[in-house]
Amino acid sequence: MTLQIQPIPSNWTSQVASLCYVLSQWDRDTWKDYLQAFPDFAAAIDIGEQRIKGWELFAEEMFHRLYTAPQPIPHDQLRPEALWGHVLHQLINESVDIGELQIACRNNKLAAGEATCKLCEWAIEKLPQPPRSFNPQKAEELEAEFVRLQTELTAREEAHKRLKLERQAETDSQRLAALQQQLEQLDFDVAGLKKAVQKIKTKMGRVDKAAQAFAEKIGEAMAEEIANAVYQALNRVYEQRMALIGFGWGDGLGTLKCPGTAQQKERVAQRLMSNQRFRQIAEAAGRFQAIAALRQGVKRSKQVPDQIADTSTGNDLAKLAPSELVRVALDAARTHFMKDFAEESLMQQEFDGSSDDGQQGPVVICLDKSGSMDGPNEVESTGLMLALVGIAQSQNRKARVILYDSQVRHVKDIDPLTASPADRLDLADRQYGGGTDFMKPLSEALDALDKHADLKEADVVFITDGEADVTESFSQKWREAQQRLNFKVYTLLVGSYVNTEVLDRFSDINIHVRDLSDPQVHQVFDI
Repeated sequence: MTLQIQPIPSNWTSQVASLCYVLSQWDRDTWKDYLQAFPDFAAAIDIGEQRIKGWELFAEEMFHRLYTAPQPIPHDQLRPEALWGHVLHQLINESVDIGELQIACRNNKLAAGEATCKLCEWAIEKLPQPPRSFNPQKAEELEAEFVRLQTELTAREEAHKRLKLERQAETDSQRLAALQQQLEQLDFDVAGLKKAVQKIKTKMGRVDKAAQAFAEKIGEAMAEEIANAVYQALNRVYEQRMALIGFGWGDGLGTLKCPGTAQQKERVAQRLMSNQRFRQIAEAAGRFQAIAALRQGVKRSKQVPDQIADTSTGNDLAKLAPSELVRVALDAARTHFMKDFAEESLMQQEFDGSSDDGQQGPVVICLDKSGSMDGPNEVESTGLMLALVGIAQSQNRKARVILYDSQVRHVKDIDPLTASPADRLDLADRQYGGGTDFMKPLSEALDALDKHADLKEADVVFITDGEADVTESFSQKWREAQQRLNFKVYTLLVGSYVNTEVLDRFSDINIHVRDLSDPQVHQVFDI
């Protein structure tokens, strides 16, 4: 009898699916979907993988921990080459804000992805350079070779035992001689395999020591800064949430009757990550919309103070108590406001079927997009315009937006029942940069008010930082139209220049601020 041993392929490698934790297939698939939707972040992960093998797995585990598994299931035995990931995870575990971050990201793919992105960006930048002796790929190859040799050694030892038993029962001299020859060959093979296994174990020991040293180096180099990284990731999630509020998602206001698709939401989130101007506009829109909702709540509570039925906690901005206005308006308190918003722990008032007296009319917004508005004023004023659109939708009011510089550049109608986030996205995208003309956008607004019955009794918000003339004849025509159509004009003048004489020719209420961080801006939300 000749023993045939099937050799293990020399290219066999261990299938390393994760570093430190057991992951669900659902989270793996969700993570893949996220990376497909955000190719810039996927490319950054690839760069990290080039620096240290296993970085893709670490990012996937970080997403898993934030998305569905605040207490992930660890592997029974941690591989030495994964120690660096274990140390990073432990440092993150010890940060004071990790629990809050997990709450903010739970079952929210966009939030978990955003936080993972922020943490991985920080970690790969701060990660010490791995020593040349630390090579996860080499560790995997050694492990694969060790398993192959150990498997072959076991097979030959078992074959040796079977042949010995066969020899003991054999009586034929020629067959005994053949069996003896096979046993001697197996003895030789077993001895060689044992030496090879021992040699591999020695090499693995050296690699393991390098892995241990690298993990300790990470702990020393990154321990002090990890808490700040988690805090920044938490702020990034809150900023994303407030920015998405600016486009009508997740604010509890019911601001959009047609909230759009998940793909639209992802496209907006992509823009938030890749375009700084767009992100600043969206954050300003979310901030102003929260202030607007609170301002409207204050106005309503003043009108019907005896109809507050109860108080509760939540994050419905339309119901928040007036005291919360102070927190969202002040930079120092805004982070805590967003934290309580995420945890649905803001103080809100429950009204007993009360509503404002009468039906509010439409809103017409004229926004200056001239060259002088470039920079912070353009960003903030665009955010303010989006917030006004949002508050109009939440109140079931139609809105018309007129973008202008030296001429009317764009006009868009926002219907509260059919408008989608794409409409706000289109408005946020538009930049121009010419001179300034007041009468052309005002004429456009007047023409719309005069011809469209659904825009009668509107509130007009006129936003500018510039100087332009308004003739006496135009002013007279405008005032006559106001009496006939019953509309009011709020003018928001941004900057140091004030020409109240011109503004008084067409405006009922003038609000002058040096910049849009001035709380006086909030008067606009009284419309």
